[in-house]
Amino acid sequence: MKLVVSKANLYDCWLRYGLPCTRTVQGLPIVLVVLGLTSRILFIGRYPGEWDEVDFALALRDYDIVAQQPHFPGYPVYVWLSRMAMGLAGGEAHALGLVSAFFGGLAVLPLYYLALYMYSRRVALLAAFLFLTNPACWLYSEKPLSEATALFFLLLSLYLLFLCVQESVNPWIPPLGAFFMGITLGVRLDYFPFLSALFYVLTYAHWRYSIFRVSCFFGAFALGVILWLFPLVIVVGLKALSHQALDFTQGHFASWGGSIVTTPDPAVRLGHLLWDVFPAGLGLWWIDLPYMQLIPSACLLSGLYAFLKGNEHGLQRRFILAALLPYLLWVFFAQNVEKPRHVVPLIPMLLVAASAGMLHSGGLTNQTPTRMVRAGFLVLTVIILGAFSLGLVYHYSQSRPPLMQLVSYVQSAPDGPDRLSTRIYCGESKRLFEYYAPGWDARRVRDWAGLRYDYMASLCPPPNLLVTSEVVSDLDKDGGGPTYIKYIKRFEGDRYIYAPYHEIVLLGVDSHGL
Repeated sequence: MKLVVSKANLYDCWLRYGLPCTRTVQGLPIVLVVLGLTSRILFIGRYPGEWDEVDFALALRDYDIVAQQPHFPGYPVYVWLSRMAMGLAGGEAHALGLVSAFFGGLAVLPLYYLALYMYSRRVALLAAFLFLTNPACWLYSEKPLSEATALFFLLLSLYLLFLCVQESVNPWIPPLGAFFMGITLGVRLDYFPFLSALFYVLTYAHWRYSIFRVSCFFGAFALGVILWLFPLVIVVGLKALSHQALDFTQGHFASWGGSIVTTPDPAVRLGHLLWDVFPAGLGLWWIDLPYMQLIPSACLLSGLYAFLKGNEHGLQRRFILAALLPYLLWVFFAQNVEKPRHVVPLIPMLLVAASAGMLHSGGLTNQTPTRMVRAGFLVLTVIILGAFSLGLVYHYSQSRPPLMQLVSYVQSAPDGPDRLSTRIYCGESKRLFEYYAPGWDARRVRDWAGLRYDYMASLCPPPNLLVTSEVVSDLDKDGGGPTYIKYIKRFEGDRYIYAPYHEIVLLGVDSHGL
């Protein structure tokens, strides 16, 4: 595939010389970036609402992987960027959210150029607007988590790597793409399956037989890794970092990480994954969403179908699939599929594929009588998704997470037990007690057996016991649970914002039943 040099193809000037050649090429991306940054910065969340978010907030106070501030692999690039933002922010959560919002809004730029170079300006524009109005990409740009920041560096790397298949590519482009892939791993190490794009490009590029250029290619990747790994080793220590790596890896895959080892039912995992990708990720219709979502659902699904079915542009299709399939398998087998945030890096490339299918490969073209009708459907798709996403991020920016509601209730309930005579057995909410209510005795146990063991091992057990539904939701029906459980209060939030921590129940336990 060679790029034809012509006045119509203005982008070829950037490819060959590294600079835009007209105001038209420069102006539109600037507008998209302004829209992206504005829409993200306006709705930054105010509270760390789950375990990982609290880990990041604590890391800004005292970076300590051994104390899980944050847990391995330490996310050094994201934490250090957030520390730099502390001077502009009013607190830890706002600093973390500000970095997410900045890079989450800026990510539209490499996505736009990737789609522009793969297909056309129309496809690039549609993909950019779908990205800006996408519920998952917008929501996680507001949260104090590392997904949006990693997404920017990943898209920048994939864009540069796709340029590498061209014979006329600037010699600096391949090492630059590999370098940013190395930086991406410093933001989120679990994005390593996207290394498949490096090897795909290496096998396809015409310069693969040049030892010098291949050495520069992988040397640039190694440099991107060294820039964050070397300081991390200095700060943490090689021995402590190695110990945490082994301990975390064993726990993640074999104990608490939600991998296929701990949740082995493939039907359950597939069901969670489909919900993560389609309703929570792409914003498609589900039984708890308005019927208006059927319009964008039809458009996006028809676009994806046309993308997979079409015979043209096989290079683009192979590149997208080579990048996405390894990560999709990684999520299915090794990640906690109950957490929609793990599929976030899949969404932008799926939007590019759907846009290409709708506009460039036919898609809706053969299903609608006129171009005006087709354009109307696409405009409705963007508007409906934008309205849905805007409602989510606005609600997120104004609400308190369910786990935080639980902690606040225990602290301030007028008829509740006092701090010194109470113990709370919980799961993920333990980290929030440590952050918001450090004086309370909150203990993390995985099931009823763990609760009973901890209580019986106490020399001076407290008279008041509280337990959350994180612990007792899976009690067996053969008498393995307590003789009496008292319902106290339920705390709920929007499933599309807080899943899987969108619902939690606080219960009281009669200690005589133990």
